[in-house]
Amino acid sequence: MNNPEDIIKAYEQKILILEEELVMSDIYERVLLSSHRSVAVIGLDFKIIWINKTAEKMFGYELFELKGKKVSETLFGEETDISKVPEALENAIKGHVSVYEHILYKREKTKVWVRVHMHPMYDRNNQIDKICIYGTDITQEKAYQKQITESENRFKELLEHTSDLIYTIDISGNIISTNAAWERFTGYSIDETLHKHNSVFLHPKDVDKLKLASEDIISGKSYSFNKEIRCYTKNHEIVWLNTTCYPYYSATKEVIGFNGIAKNITEQKRNQCYYELLSKNVGDLICLLNNDSIYNFVSPSIKEIAGYEPDELIDKYSFTFYHPDDLRKAINYREQVLKNSNSQLESITLRFRKKNGTYTWLEITAKYFFDDFTDDYRTIISAKVADIRKIEEEKLNAKLEEEKRLNRIKSGFVDFVSHEFKTPLSIIKGLCELVNMSIDDKQIDIEQLRKDIKGIDFETRGLIDLIEDVLIIEKIENGKLSLQPRLVNIDTIISSVNDRLSTKLNNNRKAAIEINGPPVQIEGDPKYLEVVYKNLLSNAYKYSDGRPSPIVKIDFRDYEVLVTVKDFGIGIPEKSKAYLFTSFFRADNVTQIEGTGLGLSIVKKFVELHNGSVSCKSELGIGTEMIVRLPTKMV
Repeated sequence: MNNPEDIIKAYEQKILILEEELVMSDIYERVLLSSHRSVAVIGLDFKIIWINKTAEKMFGYELFELKGKKVSETLFGEETDISKVPEALENAIKGHVSVYEHILYKREKTKVWVRVHMHPMYDRNNQIDKICIYGTDITQEKAYQKQITESENRFKELLEHTSDLIYTIDISGNIISTNAAWERFTGYSIDETLHKHNSVFLHPKDVDKLKLASEDIISGKSYSFNKEIRCYTKNHEIVWLNTTCYPYYSATKEVIGFNGIAKNITEQKRNQCYYELLSKNVGDLICLLNNDSIYNFVSPSIKEIAGYEPDELIDKYSFTFYHPDDLRKAINYREQVLKNSNSQLESITLRFRKKNGTYTWLEITAKYFFDDFTDDYRTIISAKVADIRKIEEEKLNAKLEEEKRLNRIKSGFVDFVSHEFKTPLSIIKGLCELVNMSIDDKQIDIEQLRKDIKGIDFETRGLIDLIEDVLIIEKIENGKLSLQPRLVNIDTIISSVNDRLSTKLNNNRKAAIEINGPPVQIEGDPKYLEVVYKNLLSNAYKYSDGRPSPIVKIDFRDYEVLVTVKDFGIGIPEKSKAYLFTSFFRADNVTQIEGTGLGLSIVKKFVELHNGSVSCKSELGIGTEMIVRLPTKMV
């Protein structure tokens, strides 16, 4: 190599190699600059040496802003997973390539998911002196993955928590998959179920039914089937399922199994079964017992007969409800029923304990039969009340109570006549004697005569009013009084009554009338409604003499009118409130105030004829509120 020409040739060769390297370096640089992936070169001290345009665009930084800084100082943030970075750097230094994913942050601090490829870089001496980091933006990919995962989770949740059974069986009938509904329906866990033939769980009568339906799908006769089938639970009970099945296929379009969905229709089938049984066995009370004489079903009529709700007897031992003295007779009757399941035995009469502890006589007929629904034998009982003595006793007690009521009315009427009629008649008689004496003595004082005649007229009118009230009570009691309803204005009736009573009093007292809500017409008989409010207002004035005037409130509501007549009078004693609406009754504190004891009784009867109600609130010495509720329509 001492020959100058050889040395020159060697240098020329090296120059050509260097020129080729420069050209290739330029090509590589242009490729890296235009790459769709971000590219960064860092030193072994982990400081950034160079980034391409894609990296600048991806993160929002320019090269001069990042050069000399560590990646962790600018691109790492709160959610960046740095756990894999040290290992990747160590691998790169050792000459290995690492791939991992984590979150980096842009200049504006928004997050971007990046898939990182970390490669070692070699110098001319084939020594690692730098690390190249390739980054791909996978933010959208992550979002799609998240959506897919959430969708899969929702589907799994739906599959696990749906009330319907979802299952898959292969073409041979082996169970491949099922959801949690299966365990809820049958008590069998999924592990106890998978890879077992469906016939293990099916009622024998339904095995062939499903087999034939499956064969029709395999042969192409049908695309799906819907069947009602019975399954056995882990406790050997029967569950009814309504199932729909569809085939699933292999790549060669052959049926290789079935997907199915099933609903638990046990309750519907039970109700249907009981309904059919009830329709075939007419009776006042229907009960179904299992082989242990436990109530499985009790008809709602038990409420009226014995006071129980049906659920209160379900799962109870039937014999505990019979009278102890009838227990042996009941047991013997059941034994006869079991022996004669094909015939209807004569009824038996037993005492049955009611909810209140008393007993009622029941005439019972029982029949033993096989129940397809439960796949077991049952006893159906039809019973009706046979307590004739009790019925007759109740009739007798009702008659006695009615006689007592009539006696009380008669007694009250006698007292009423002796008091209310005797006084005005005595006054009339005395006034008549005075008039006769004046005529006999021929010393007639015209003014006095007019005064006496006015007194006679006043007492006579009072007697007429009393007789009319008594006749009204009599008509109502005998159902002879009929209403002539039409649309009326309650506020107009009350206002008219108030004006007349105020004028009659002649003492400047007048009830204030308050109206709440837009007035509406109601259906009623104006004649009798006027009597109602006349009596209530008259009492309000009468029993609050010398006190503030009464107040009448009329509340118009959606379907009713509520009228409250409030006074500030003497009030009603507590012990008298229970008898307030009784005919001829007067409270102890009103004996010095004139009255007949019929007014409120008439009010109550007239209000009830209008399908309304009347109630009272009162405090002794404070005042009284009479509240009348009337529907806007009587029907």
